[in-house]
Amino acid sequence: YGFHIIQTEDKEEARLRPLSEVKPAIEEAIKQDALAKLVNKTGPEAADAAQKQGLEKAAAKYGAQVIPSKMVARTDSLPGIGAQPAFMDSVFSTPDKAPPQAARIPTGLVIYEVTKTQPPRSPSFEEVKDRVTADFKNERANDQLRRKTLEMSDRAKAEHDLAKAAKEAGATLKTSNLVGRTDQVPDIGAMGGPASAAFNMKPGEISGPLNLGRSQGVLQILDRQEPSPSDPQFAKESDQLREQLAQQRQQQRLQLFMSELNSRLEKEGKVKKNKSEMDSLTKARS
Repeated sequence: YGFHIIQTEDKEEARLRPLSEVKPAIEEAIKQDALAKLVNKTGPEAADAAQKQGLEKAAAKYGAQVIPSKMVARTDSLPGIGAQPAFMDSVFSTPDKAPPQAARIPTGLVIYEVTKTQPPRSPSFEEVKDRVTADFKNERANDQLRRKTLEMSDRAKAEHDLAKAAKEAGATLKTSNLVGRTDQVPDIGAMGGPASAAFNMKPGEISGPLNLGRSQGVLQILDRQEPSPSDPQFAKESDQLREQLAQQRQQQRLQLFMSELNSRLEKEGKVKKNKSEMDSLTKARS
């Protein structure tokens, strides 16, 4: 889910931990074990009571709460349970008006009853109006942001002044320290993403609009320093770049080999192509 920086602050030698340290964990383990045994014992009893007496009476007997839900789809989350795909499979395989059923989830046992089913259908406009409106507003906002960022970039390039263009556009101008290809920059993220365009730019050069995920941005290079060969980071990045180039060359060689092999096999008559059929397919696609 992103990049994480971890710092080791302390180390301890392996040792036998005293009871005072592990007592809370032991108590929690005992409680969970007792709870599992209780569920295994009372679960079937509660399910049987629900089938004989109804869900409400069984819940009252065992001190449980009946939580009703609205109509749900297979991929929805149920109140009090959350997202449980395996449980939802059980629910959707149960016919309506069937007696209460029991199904396990990671945290225990659920006794449920399907009171009504409805075939899949296209929702009405009123049902999806709020979502459609929100999606439309977000799309319009993104379009406006892209347009304003492009205008800011064009104005900055024309006047060679990003600060002025940013002020006129109402954007925030920030300056970073020197960064490498593997660094992270606030509000931009990883320099290995869209912002990697910076490493192909010269001092003073201004970029076009960059899509930074949740935001848009424009970069200007104020200074550029080539890494020193004695810098450990330079050696590391050089090795990575060398490996990438080697993989690219290997892929190119493989593609060339496959192309030459295909041509040779065609000449030797070991591979035959239906030219009329290929021409027909090409015309149809055109």
